[in-house]
Amino acid sequence: MHYNDTVMIEACVDAELRERAEGILTQLGMTASTAITFFYHQIVLQKGLPFLLKLPPVPDTEEYSVTPHVSGTYAGCQIDQFC
Repeated sequence: MHYNDTVMIEACVDAELRERAEGILTQLGMTASTAITFFYHQIVLQKGLPFLLKLPPVPDTEEYSVTPHVSGTYAGCQIDQFC
């Protein structure tokens, strides 16, 4: 990559988050632009985000139960149970 091939990236970020992150980057001796460039390189190298994304756990309530509920009849017997 040549320096002349660079483009401007504009993003909206929470002001406090930006301050905190840039404070850490300053301690590491790098700018936000350098950190973003590192981040983009990792996306390309890993063909995805360089960290695992997952949904937070859902409260274990009957409404949000992840255990499938089976109800009905089988061979003449009433079925009403959780798998």
